[in-house]
Amino acid sequence: MAEDETISLRPITLRPGGSGGANPFSQFGKGSGFGIKSKQAAVVGVASGEAIAKNDAERIKYSKTFLLEFMEMYNKCPIELQHLNVEFVIQEQSEKDQQRAALLKVAAEELDDRDWRSKDAPAIVASTAAAPAPAAANSNGKAAAAPKDSAQPQAAAAPARAARAARASAPAAVTPAPTGQGEIVSAADMGRQAYRPGAQVSAAEKSIRQIKGILNKLTPEKFERLLQQLLEVITTASLLQQTITLVFENAVEQPTFCTMYAELCFELSKELPTFPSMDSESPKPMAFHQILLNTCQDEFEGTEQAREVLLTISEEDVRSKAERAVKKRTLGNMRLISELYKMDMVKDWIMGTCVESLLEKEKGKTLPTEDNIEAACEMIGTAGSKLAKSENANTKAKLEDFFRTLAKFETDKALPPRVRFLIKDLMDLRKSNWVARREVFTAKKLEDVRAQAEAELGMVSSNIAASLPTLPAQQRIGAVEDFALLPPLRSAAGDGDAEIWSYKPSTNSSQKHFTGSSALLGDYQPIARANASPIASTAAAPAASSSAPSAGAPGKPGSEEDLKRKTESLFSEFCSTLDKAEASTCVKELESPEFMSKLVEIGLDTMLNSMKQKEVDALEELLLHLYTNSLVKLEDILTALSVYTDMLEDLSLDVPKAPSILGHFIGSAIQQNILPASALPELLSGDFGAEPKRDLSEEAFKCMQAGMGDSKALEVLSTAGVKASAFLTADELDGDMASVEAWLKDLSLSDAVPL
Repeated sequence: MAEDETISLRPITLRPGGSGGANPFSQFGKGSGFGIKSKQAAVVGVASGEAIAKNDAERIKYSKTFLLEFMEMYNKCPIELQHLNVEFVIQEQSEKDQQRAALLKVAAEELDDRDWRSKDAPAIVASTAAAPAPAAANSNGKAAAAPKDSAQPQAAAAPARAARAARASAPAAVTPAPTGQGEIVSAADMGRQAYRPGAQVSAAEKSIRQIKGILNKLTPEKFERLLQQLLEVITTASLLQQTITLVFENAVEQPTFCTMYAELCFELSKELPTFPSMDSESPKPMAFHQILLNTCQDEFEGTEQAREVLLTISEEDVRSKAERAVKKRTLGNMRLISELYKMDMVKDWIMGTCVESLLEKEKGKTLPTEDNIEAACEMIGTAGSKLAKSENANTKAKLEDFFRTLAKFETDKALPPRVRFLIKDLMDLRKSNWVARREVFTAKKLEDVRAQAEAELGMVSSNIAASLPTLPAQQRIGAVEDFALLPPLRSAAGDGDAEIWSYKPSTNSSQKHFTGSSALLGDYQPIARANASPIASTAAAPAASSSAPSAGAPGKPGSEEDLKRKTESLFSEFCSTLDKAEASTCVKELESPEFMSKLVEIGLDTMLNSMKQKEVDALEELLLHLYTNSLVKLEDILTALSVYTDMLEDLSLDVPKAPSILGHFIGSAIQQNILPASALPELLSGDFGAEPKRDLSEEAFKCMQAGMGDSKALEVLSTAGVKASAFLTADELDGDMASVEAWLKDLSLSDAVPL
């Protein structure tokens, strides 16, 4: 094509179907219901080389040189022209052949009747482009003659058959990788596995999904429950490693929840066991605590490398975004290390080394980087209170050195004002004994948020109000004696001997609709004026009554509510310390023998609501220990147990482990000669189904079998006259349940329990 040759564009027409020529873009204006025959006819018209004559005056002509100027930048069809009926006319014969091949590719895709799920668009284009030009065209660009009734189907079906054949024979590797951001990318091209509903998932991948789901739902309100679920999922060293990575990433990315994630790390380090090493060369077992610290150390040491990478980024926007990400991760890592230090998971020397490294001056400069100074302030501000109270003299000396260094930085005008004010805030925090002026926003429980809202509104919390003594007016409500709602009336005389009118209740008045009487009802009699002021005397009466609250007032020392509150606190503290001697001392200090049955009941309730098995076992040992030390009696234990066994069927629906927990307690008590064996059928004599009875008895029998052996357990139960068939037989309401004999045989209890 010569330089002076021209390329023309026909004028755009808004008429559906274009200007009459074959236009692959014209179908967009007709909607998705346009017939297939018109497409086939358009392809046949182009393939046969039929030239459509147009007047030169109707064409807009451009030179080749002019159009080549736009080749580098504009190499795709503009979005504005994709939905318009524009026709391109190229004069040279070779370029006409290329246009016809492109139209045949479009026709092959449009006539493809396969299901879209199995269609591979990139493979179609690649295989069709590799196919030779249609053999029907001769050197003059004319199509070979064909019968009118068969030319149209053959011209349309041949490219489709060729495309299918090429696609079936072409390997999957020839599919070109997409380059545009808006193109659809297959998961296989990116080295990932595509999601398929109902597909088989490996056990490790399923566990990782569970861990991610638990961490996404983690809040202070659900902390205990989700912690137990997390402990059940982490069973291998690989899952341990991935869990630490996920927890670390969440703690770094979510500053508000950093304290909660540090507490999670503390609990996991206590509960999780060590796992065998995945590295054959290093046989040292893997522990949660060590892997977590290694992760924090790797992140801390990699900060400088990340900043060196930032220097290689030339684009300002990209570099600014990357700098913010690096700063966020650095501050998050320092915050997490400080929170772990507050929970004794990080040593003093590690904190000192980190802060000292952050405050080191760069080579050839007089100051550290701004981000390092901010990170050091973050660490000291978070953990400064504990660092100042450290028993290690070296730690305190280092803390003083850090503040002297920061004081020099504060007066250095080379630092921006924001960093210098940050240092000043840290020094003010130290002067105020590490009490922040503004509240630090952290994750809270709902009850804490509610209490804070009540305090801001000037309301008294319901928990506090319940423990306060009653007001005098509340104590008088319901009292038998009458009281005056109005002050005493004076006579009209203004002298000092004025008579004071007081109320004398009417004895024959029958219309009283309230507890206290009014001064407007009844007869008044004048009385002599006393030396004391009558107003003062009337005011003194309520004050006297308020000084002596009723014996049953809530919150009074020695009342049932006060004993209940102390008992709940006792069991809660015992679950943390597991000190039976201290708990026994607290029970003695209650000095209320009649309350001991309620104490055992609260202890059993704490066992049923506990989330940890070791707490259940410890509480069981404590209750039995109290009986051994003569702090509770047998009647107290039986009374408390009967409260739960009487509603065992409903209780087992709310707390599925209740029969097992109560059964193990009863079995341990019988084994230690605290309860008689005959107490078991007596406690299960209630009118409820056999299934919860068997669940409780199963745990009791197994506990006795494990502690006594078959022969001794059989002897104890036989001596007490306990027969399983007497209280464990199912009736018609229990449905199809096995007999007691078969049930005992399945549990291997036939030699330990008399039938």
